[in-house]
Amino acid sequence: MFASGSVNKAYIILREILDKRIITPKFLSKNFSGLKNKEVSISEKISFLKSDLPEILIHDEGLIHFLKKRAEDVKINESKHYFEIIYYAILIIVENDLSQ
Repeated sequence: MFASGSVNKAYIILREILDKRIITPKFLSKNFSGLKNKEVSISEKISFLKSDLPEILIHDEGLIHFLKKRAEDVKINESKHYFEIIYYAILIIVENDLSQ
């Protein structure tokens, strides 16, 4: 999708995989002092999960800001830059989880 120019669709899919399939389940399994999932943004979840996520997700403020954006607010150049980073972060997380 990304290669064919469907930047927004690719962003939506990657962000959903990262947030709903990886970060949210990890966050919910930790049970951070009774916080509800709906009250916590993706950037806050990443902050809470620092020890469980690759450094690339934690230390790149631009990436955190990018993940907060709605699909319609994503610019093509920005998406091109962060798409690969998010993709590789997902692979690292999945590989780490499978090896445990």
